[in-house]
Amino acid sequence: MLKYLKKLRQFKRDLNKIAELSWQEEKTKNYIVRNLGKDFYWTKKTALIYKLGNGIPVLFRAELDALPVKSEVKHVCGHSAHLAALMAAYLYLKNHPIKNFAIYFVFQPSEESYPSGAEFISKNFAELKKCQAAFAFHVAPNFTAGQLVETTLASGDYFEIKIQGHSVHIKDKNTEDAKDALITASELIQKINHQKSHRWIVNVGTIKGGEAPNKIAGQTILTGDIRALAEPNRRGAYQWLKTICAEIQKSEGAKIKLYYYKGYPVLKNDPKLLLKIKRIFKIKTNIKSFGTEDFSLYPIPKIFLHVGTGGKIKLHADNFSVSSAVVQKIFSYWVKLAGNLNKLVNS
Repeated sequence: MLKYLKKLRQFKRDLNKIAELSWQEEKTKNYIVRNLGKDFYWTKKTALIYKLGNGIPVLFRAELDALPVKSEVKHVCGHSAHLAALMAAYLYLKNHPIKNFAIYFVFQPSEESYPSGAEFISKNFAELKKCQAAFAFHVAPNFTAGQLVETTLASGDYFEIKIQGHSVHIKDKNTEDAKDALITASELIQKINHQKSHRWIVNVGTIKGGEAPNKIAGQTILTGDIRALAEPNRRGAYQWLKTICAEIQKSEGAKIKLYYYKGYPVLKNDPKLLLKIKRIFKIKTNIKSFGTEDFSLYPIPKIFLHVGTGGKIKLHADNFSVSSAVVQKIFSYWVKLAGNLNKLVNS
């Protein structure tokens, strides 16, 4: 076991040095191949999958991409920890095979950006839908280091609101012809961004509009996010947004067009799998978060567990990091999970 822990620490150090943005993870992919071998099972773009064993197919996932922080790219999302742990687990399980299971080790690109790597693999890796279960771990601050936490994560959708008013010169501001798109936009932002709910969050994040400093704005575009903790709430949030747009259009006179784009569905652990995995691991449950996760896009029964890092430095903060002790914990969870697959997944 000691040699795998040594490799684990080296993997994390090396991966931190070559952190790359979504869909640019060529160095990271090549590093995995150099250390795990060229006998990978499937690859396309920067996505990479290894396979061990034969039998009931299951999926283990870790993510390749990092995030931009100031003038550099860093693994402030914890992905280097996830990668290192899954790489070491692959090497361990290659030498300590699990009978009656085919384990697909999915090294997924673009968890942090669009288009989603999970969606890409789901559409392009034909054998995925045969898998009986998918598993992933993700680090999280504010929980005891190494603690496993079961979390419901929100759906994440995107919207654009295009406002078409009537632009006139400033000297004609007092005429009835003027329909100020910025006034309409401000009314929408006031209504939307002041709304608070425990069921959903709707928020305008950007505004762009106007033609010139000496003109009444004729056009404005707002963009934002919709988050919800259950699929009915997701639909309710969208309907609420449509209603607000219709009300403001009627009162202000400018034309409003709402464009809605579906993103990630709610990520909720499969109840049958969760019941079984609680007999193997000690898991803190019933935590809800308006964070999102593209693991929700894999169309098979799934288990997604957070692993506490200790401390209060937030995920994605420019000084966020994961200790070697926590990475070792994730590695041990993978090994234990693999050894108990017969208790979790039936043919």
